[in-house]
Formats: sequence, structure tokens, C-alpha cells
Amino acid sequence: MLRLIHVFQCGRTDLFGLTEDHTGANLPSEQCGEGWRFLKTVEYQGGMPPWGLDVASQDRAAAVQAGIANNGFFIGERSALPDELV
Repeated sequence: MLRLIHVFQCGRTDLFGLTEDHTGANLPSEQCGEGWRFLKTVEYQGGMPPWGLDVASQDRAAAVQAGIANNGFFIGERSALPDELV
């Protein structure tokens, strides 16, 4: 099943929010005083690693997907995200 992840950045900081909610309304505002700014949308297939990842990035992709599945979003710094996202 094709799914979409919407990538948001907290202002111009190194903090990013990823969610399936295209509005980003479920991203916690208390974690971003500057406001969440939409960057892009990424398509992926179901539970597979979505971004054609190399082995080193698979753990980061799994953490992102688990966060979205468990909380509806994932919040992390650039270093916590697969390179293909930012």
C-alpha cells in the first residue's frame, strides 16, 4: 500500500517532524516554538523502508516508521533521519 509522509521543519532549526497528516496539525507545538514549516512529501510502500536506504540508514528509517505508527508522528534532529528525507 502506497503511503505518504509529510516532512516539516521547526522554523530554520535542525529539528524535523514527520507525519502522515498533510497539515502537520498533529505535530506537537510545544516542541517547536518557531512553528512547523512544510518541506516536502515522500511516497513509500507499506512497511518497507521507504527511501531506498542503504544498510546504515535502515535503523533510522525503522525508528521513523515506528514513531509514526505508535504516535502518529516522528520528531528528530537531522542526524536521526535517513539522508534521503532532508
